Amino acid sequence: CIRFSPPGCVFNKRLAEESQEWILLPFVGKDIVPHLSFHTLLKVRGQLLEMIRRSKVNKNKVLRSATARIPAEDLLYDESEVPDTPERNAILQQLETLAAQAHPDNESNDSLETIRMYPPGRILHFARTEKFSHGFCCGILPDHEYHASWIEDRDEMDDISISPYMFLDHLPDFCADVIGRVREAQVGKIEDNQTEGASLGSVSHYDV
Repeated sequence: CIRFSPPGCVFNKRLAEESQEWILLPFVGKDIVPHLSFHTLLKVRGQLLEMIRRSKVNKNKVLRSATARIPAEDLLYDESEVPDTPERNAILQQLETLAAQAHPDNESNDSLETIRMYPPGRILHFARTEKFSHGFCCGILPDHEYHASWIEDRDEMDDISISPYMFLDHLPDFCADVIGRVREAQVGKIEDNQTEGASLGSVSHYDV
């Protein structure tokens, strides 16, 4: 069974590991969906609150930073330099409360908080490796080269990477294009190796 980019909250860890025998899970780049679970969303919520607490600027400048290269130190206070204000202290208190609620030993946790869920099957990641200086993919973003590799540690899926590609990478036609390009590149390498081997074999024959 091939599951293209399913949510990251399908099975518990034991069943997710056992399902490697019958499920293959390919996903592309920074696709957010295979990383989605109750716990990863809690983590993003905490990170977002922490960034708000440390923010130096208003939301308009934060939004502009999505398209302009603004150094992080111009947007955020260092942890040791965060101003002591009632609003920031209230956010800090909220973060501490959320962390205590999410702790495994908290008896008030419901099943969503106590049972960790994971993506199913054997996970094959098509990651970006190089960016071309020419051309555009889908008319939106620069073209890239991709490399396929197995994700051996399922806990690597426990983080959501905020990226301009996080939704684009989930589009079916985009995934199909990337997988097809990687396949063609691998087939080309195999054919080149076979041709080179045959050529070396013929030289060896004449040398003998």
